[in-house]
Amino acid sequence: MYDDKNFYFAAAVRDDIFSPANNPGEPWVGDTIFLYIDWENIGAGVPVSKPNFARINNKALVTDFSAQKNPDLPNSDIVILPTPELGKGGMIYEVTMPFAWLTKEKIKTGSKVGFTPGYAEGTANPEKKAELVFMDWFGLNPDESANLGTLKFEGPLEVTSTGKLTTRWGLLKKFKL
Repeated sequence: MYDDKNFYFAAAVRDDIFSPANNPGEPWVGDTIFLYIDWENIGAGVPVSKPNFARINNKALVTDFSAQKNPDLPNSDIVILPTPELGKGGMIYEVTMPFAWLTKEKIKTGSKVGFTPGYAEGTANPEKKAELVFMDWFGLNPDESANLGTLKFEGPLEVTSTGKLTTRWGLLKKFKL
């Protein structure tokens, strides 16, 4: 979702075991979500924007793994809440990121960007001898913009008393510390 200033991302993750990373500098060795975004929708090269969301040491974190890092992006509002209805390790993720921290592109109704969520599979632990691979849910490498899906921005976010948002959205307001 979006409004004139912010990009909103929410995910309900079903998981039987929550395995967080120990080091905030290496969130990919644990359960985490990456967003791969080609704001100019070029479809070639490495995506311009790559925010990461992880819960490490019981703290929800936003990390910027983009080539051109914005030092403000880690200050984005985020809530990651354990949600047992989604499995023993299930989580709800909600993030609000200002467009100014993500892109210079002016996003408006009808804008199309290359976009996909992704994750790491395997481990960076040499004792387990597994290769760490970053992929999207189709098994493609999201570090190649040509592999991204298309996200089209429709009408702006509208929240009314009856709401157009899912019933789950709102944890950010409720649990923001």
